[in-house]
Amino acid sequence: MWMSRNEHQGRPYKETNLGDSFSTLLSLVLHLLRSCLSFSFISLFHLSKLLIAFYNTYKSMPFLSLPTELLLHIIQYLCYENHLDLVPIASTCQQLHHVAADWTIWSRPVRVVIDQSSPFTTRDLFKIIQATPRDDLHTNHVILAIEAASSADQAAEFLHHLIATRSIHTLQVHAPSSIHGRLLEYPSFHCVDSVTIQDSCDEYSNQIDLVGHRIHLPHSHTLRIIDLPTCTVHPWLHGDYVFPQVTSLTIMATESIDGRRFKQTFPKLKILVLHLACAAHVSLIRPLLTDKRLYPWIEQLSVVCKDDLRSQLGKHEIKEFLMSLDGVSRLNLGWDMIALSSV
Repeated sequence: MWMSRNEHQGRPYKETNLGDSFSTLLSLVLHLLRSCLSFSFISLFHLSKLLIAFYNTYKSMPFLSLPTELLLHIIQYLCYENHLDLVPIASTCQQLHHVAADWTIWSRPVRVVIDQSSPFTTRDLFKIIQATPRDDLHTNHVILAIEAASSADQAAEFLHHLIATRSIHTLQVHAPSSIHGRLLEYPSFHCVDSVTIQDSCDEYSNQIDLVGHRIHLPHSHTLRIIDLPTCTVHPWLHGDYVFPQVTSLTIMATESIDGRRFKQTFPKLKILVLHLACAAHVSLIRPLLTDKRLYPWIEQLSVVCKDDLRSQLGKHEIKEFLMSLDGVSRLNLGWDMIALSSV
């Protein structure tokens, strides 16, 4: 028989005698239907009839009398797309607050979406996490989407608490580029395998207008994938940064790249994606393509730009780079070139 960790450790949930618990049913059903109903007068009328019928049908079985594992399944379904939906559930009563903080809820991928219309914040969600022992937080995948920059401080506090559990392997953040640095202000990324932080706007044109944010990513011996297309790589090249396990890197180039220092910082790099603000900045990456002593090293190099890079690099020039750099199997700089010997 399946049981929660609290029950397994001999700490059963406290049963709360709330009678028919109609208020609990009402808050949960309203919360579930809020996202799919337009609350006009007519829809509210039909909703009230639905609630009355629902109550008359199930009043003989109080909601809070359901087995704990069934409550957990229901709540996991309610917060599947956004863990912020746990806040109104946990605010209903003490019993549901304990269920919302159960380790099974926080061992699955955590998705938190904060938009400007949301009445709740990550600080409200943080109160639920505080009721969960840190050793019981075992989520390995966090997805955080932020619409407004004003939510940066609260989101950073929430994110740093999860990183401190040392269980996160994959971190995905979609947020305004102006707060990317604030979200990464953490002393270390122990156990984190992949970091992706992108602009919350879907329009690529909003990203390439940036000069490139200078983010000081903490040292990590576990990171393998870094995807920061709005952040410049150069602060890492001027210090004593070393990322010994990184094999895939997506970054912005705003200054000429020192190929030797780049290789020292990312010795095991295999896949490199560079974002450029304009086609004229192709000159910034030429040191990577002309210094044959750097190779074998990078195997695939792609350059992303709003402009047509073919005005700066011809097809024959890229072919020459591909054939002369030892170990390089693919170059995409306006022309997508693949070495036949690697196919």
